Amino acid sequence: MALGQYILDAEGRPVPEPDFLKWSMWMYSHNSEGKDSRIVKHTNIGKVLVSTVFLGLNSSPRRLLLWETMIFAGEHDGYQRRYESRAEALAGHKAAVRMVKAVQN
Repeated sequence: MALGQYILDAEGRPVPEPDFLKWSMWMYSHNSEGKDSRIVKHTNIGKVLVSTVFLGLNSSPRRLLLWETMIFAGEHDGYQRRYESRAEALAGHKAAVRMVKAVQN
């Protein structure tokens, strides 16, 4: 799997973007509704944030890992998992939310 930068097409599928300027413009722009297409889901649980985003960069030489879930604050602060698809990322987000809620109960 190639290392490099990716953007999402109109259907939300990752496509390589070899032009660094085009990639960076896409990464730092918002769509016409003002919604950031890189954010898959954010969930606040008290002072803890579970964040799942499209990274736009692949750093794995073997797999295309373009989505990431992280936990900020709380007992699981620093937790991080990367995924090959948006569907996997959403499932991983739900699992991270359950993990945070389990220690708060």
